[in-house]
Amino acid sequence: DMTEEEAKDLVYEAISAGIFNDLGSGGNVNLCVITKGKSEVINGYAKENARLYRKPSGYPFAPGTTAVLKSTFAKPLSAIAVVGDATVQGMDTS
Repeated sequence: DMTEEEAKDLVYEAISAGIFNDLGSGGNVNLCVITKGKSEVINGYAKENARLYRKPSGYPFAPGTTAVLKSTFAKPLSAIAVVGDATVQGMDTS
């Protein structure tokens, strides 16, 4: 058996491993403890890979900073045709 704190630590370690091995995961560890009759969400249990370079006010980018090289607009198809036989066949399990 595991105590609640041991379970939190195990989940924290697993999520942290994911954060450090996936650049798109973000940096916060949030937990949800589910026990009989209740659940508790713990936001900000840990902050891994904090982004220290981020400005609270954001970064202002003037219009035209990134040039649009090409843009194309296409109309959606008005009808979709299904071609072929869609008969479902049973699998032989003998």
